Amino acid sequence: MQKHTMVNGPRLILRLIPLSAAVCMGFVALILFLAPAAFCQDNATITGFVNDPSGAVVPNAQITLTNTATNQVRQTVSNASGTYRFANVGIGTYTLNVAAQGFQKYTKTGIVVNVAQTVEQDAVLAIGVRPRRSRLPRTRCRSKPKPAK
Repeated sequence: MQKHTMVNGPRLILRLIPLSAAVCMGFVALILFLAPAAFCQDNATITGFVNDPSGAVVPNAQITLTNTATNQVRQTVSNASGTYRFANVGIGTYTLNVAAQGFQKYTKTGIVVNVAQTVEQDAVLAIGVRPRRSRLPRTRCRSKPKPAK
């Protein structure tokens, strides 16, 4: 009968230990490398142009973006070419308000932002200021004039 020796067994185990440590370290390095990319995928961008009805750009428009769930508000201003951009926007539903001197206020509700998405939301501002309803005090009409004394 042939004798089995355990001489090769411990040597094989000693050879596998460095290999498994290297695989584990490689796995950890891969996770650390991919973690920032996975985090960034949650963020999106909302961008667009601000124009008047003729298509001309509207620079320096005040733009407000509000998350409807959290009421978080972000603000920016359209640049000289009428563009604006909100980077690193979290997923959710937003309301966009645009205001500029000489134009009516623009509001867009229900802007849905998903993971790693770029949403283009242009705003066309109507010229002029919305007329306000006048609130004049009511006066009583007298049916009879007062007699002169």
